[in-house]
Amino acid sequence: MSGLTHVEKCQSFAQKASDGELLDQYCFFSTGMEPWALLLLREELGQRGLREDSFLEHRKNHGNRVTYASDGYPKLCKDCRRAATGHNTVWAKFFGLLPLYPRRVFTCDDHQG
Repeated sequence: MSGLTHVEKCQSFAQKASDGELLDQYCFFSTGMEPWALLLLREELGQRGLREDSFLEHRKNHGNRVTYASDGYPKLCKDCRRAATGHNTVWAKFFGLLPLYPRRVFTCDDHQG
């Protein structure tokens, strides 16, 4: 028995994702996506009443704050699938208790703090 197909996984994600997650995926993570995946995201955004002006607004408000990796792909928030717009320094811990070294984690607008 095979698992879910890529199309089914994409549809499931699109239906469950917040508007912000969908806008981030469509606006900032679309470079490596298959055309059918972009179409699914755009259809879901359209069903939620978000159109081209919403995409442009999202790019304008968030695009210059998104943190990109050296390969040009946006960094992901440590807590969700949104594009990272900031970062924090946290301590890596041994067994969750003993601090070992500081490390940088990336966060979206919702998880900064």
